[in-house]
Amino acid sequence: MSLTPDENASGDRLLQVNDAPWDRLKNAFGLGRDGYSRGVFTGALHDMVIFVRGAVSLIAAKVSAMETIATRFEAAVAAIQTGPVTSVNGQVGAVTVDTSLLEGAVDDKLAEVDTALADVAAANAAIRTNAAAYSLAFGG
Repeated sequence: MSLTPDENASGDRLLQVNDAPWDRLKNAFGLGRDGYSRGVFTGALHDMVIFVRGAVSLIAAKVSAMETIATRFEAAVAAIQTGPVTSVNGQVGAVTVDTSLLEGAVDDKLAEVDTALADVAAANAAIRTNAAAYSLAFGG
């Protein structure tokens, strides 16, 4: 949902209202030098009402959408907490998590960790060997 063309036009006109002197040709939205008495102020008030109504309608639609989502979420949480789920987003049955897709990835990551640990152990052994050789060579 978005603002209507009339609401957008009202907002555009409001952006032009200023406190500089009114001039029919150069500054038709000026409030100074009798601009307030030439309909600039009342026109701006009218535009403000139209624009704010549009903004409030947009906000109300967004709030309504958020309330719908929150209600669905609360219902899903309540259903999950109370036991076997009868319907969450059209699904029926107990809530389960399929870990079969995760198992392969977890195994791969564990293999990477094991390889990294083996590399660290080998590096530590090399450091100890080099340290021992250094001590023997230089008497440290």
